[in-house]
Amino acid sequence: MNNKKTIILAIVLVVLVALAYAYQGPVKKWQENFSKPTNFLGKVNVAKIDKIIIAKNGETTLARQGDDWLVAGTKFKVGKTVMTEALDKLDQASKAGLELVSTNKQKKSDFKTDSTGVTLKLYEGGKEIVKFVVGKVGADYESSYIAQPEVDNTYLLKQVNLTYALDKDEWRDRTIFSGEATKINKLRIQQGSAQFSAAKSGDKWTTADSKKIPLDKEKVEKIISLMTGLTAAGIPTQDFRAAGLEKNQLIVEAAGESIKNVLMVGNDNGKGEFYAKRGDSDNIYLISKSDRDELNRKIEQLK
Repeated sequence: MNNKKTIILAIVLVVLVALAYAYQGPVKKWQENFSKPTNFLGKVNVAKIDKIIIAKNGETTLARQGDDWLVAGTKFKVGKTVMTEALDKLDQASKAGLELVSTNKQKKSDFKTDSTGVTLKLYEGGKEIVKFVVGKVGADYESSYIAQPEVDNTYLLKQVNLTYALDKDEWRDRTIFSGEATKINKLRIQQGSAQFSAAKSGDKWTTADSKKIPLDKEKVEKIISLMTGLTAAGIPTQDFRAAGLEKNQLIVEAAGESIKNVLMVGNDNGKGEFYAKRGDSDNIYLISKSDRDELNRKIEQLK
């Protein structure tokens, strides 16, 4: 009889241990997963996104064109670094965990997940797949608050700073020239009707005429450096006439192996910046006075 009781108690003990394990292990894990909010960005496939509409103090549309992204309504591309970061963060966001921080619509302003945030619409094949608001950065500076406009809930998007990646004042690429300075071996500067050319032979620069007057290598290469790595100070209203670019006030050409960079510089905008454009594009930029002055050299200044 005692043996029978002992066996029964042993069975009961085994069952209790099994139940305790199940509760602390699989069951508890199931309960935790069940209570986690569903990530409404989980359906986003970044590789298929072909249009993004961003709204904050106006609306900007980014459209995929082959391997590039363009700012719709302009001829400007989106900066590759900026766009890569935005897509990478969206991809991370689609896989990240959410923490519900508020169910109160009135509290959305505290997290900037109301109209003060950045509203995004993501499209695939011309069809809107999700619309959401990116609010302020989380307390850890690595997370962001997000919400859906039509839902009262606000969530913390864990370990993904979408705010920094998507809250931009300017999406148009400010890069005017980007290339290898070492490939340049010819330089031409035109100021109105006057112009001169320079050529590189070995590691020395001279005038390109029959006199071959030696030029200061360091001074010439400062110009070459700008003509292969020039970034705009800003992007103005695209008004060709106001920019004075038809007057040929200053034209700089740097050429070499598979490179021919031509820059036209026009009027001062009244704020110490100058209108400029590439020779092969109608996009108008602003360059700093210091960059313009470095390019606006006479032959005597390069000796």
